[in-house]
Amino acid sequence: MKHFFPIVLMLMLSVWADAQVSYTSPQELCEMGYSLFYGAGIRKNRDLGLEYLTQASEKGSLEAMGLLLYIYMSGKYQKIYSRLGQRQFLEYLERLADSGDATYMALLGDMYLYGEMVDEDPEMALKWYLKAAEAGDADAQYQVAEAYENGEYLPQDTQKAIALYKEAAHGGNDMAQCALGDFFRQGVGMEQNLMLAKYWLKKSARQKNDLAKLILRENKKALR
Repeated sequence: MKHFFPIVLMLMLSVWADAQVSYTSPQELCEMGYSLFYGAGIRKNRDLGLEYLTQASEKGSLEAMGLLLYIYMSGKYQKIYSRLGQRQFLEYLERLADSGDATYMALLGDMYLYGEMVDEDPEMALKWYLKAAEAGDADAQYQVAEAYENGEYLPQDTQKAIALYKEAAHGGNDMAQCALGDFFRQGVGMEQNLMLAKYWLKKSARQKNDLAKLILRENKKALR
């Protein structure tokens, strides 16, 4: 009997150690951080949730990095700004973009285009937009199409612009839908097709695109 308790103790310690290893893995930390921060199946504790997400990110969890960036950009939890500085934000963003996520590639493009947290750099913006467009991001496809149309930082190429406007329009980008509709209306780089012009302009207008509404209003007779 005297040998029984040491064995039980060793088993308990073994189970505890295994649990700790599992619990401190990046995935486990990320899941616990999410649950605590949002109160998903557990009592909400945002400070502790943020701590777990930070630890998971430091261990390489891309999911945790994405959650931290989302919380950061939402602007709804001020304490994150003392936890995650701009340099760390950009590091995580670049890692997520380098992982192949088109959404983060496009976000980096936006930041360089508008000079948010980084120096304004249209060429660097285009670099990320090109990658995101290739990965299927509709917003990035619109940006690259516009660059081809206007010959800004890319050789002017109407056909490439139209092809990308089509992809972005089918992807739901309202500005691409408006641009494509206007191309069909004017017959620029393609045969004029007022039926398709009306179709795309109306899709864009339904997304509250003011330019599409204006074109439809000014060309009401032609696009009946």
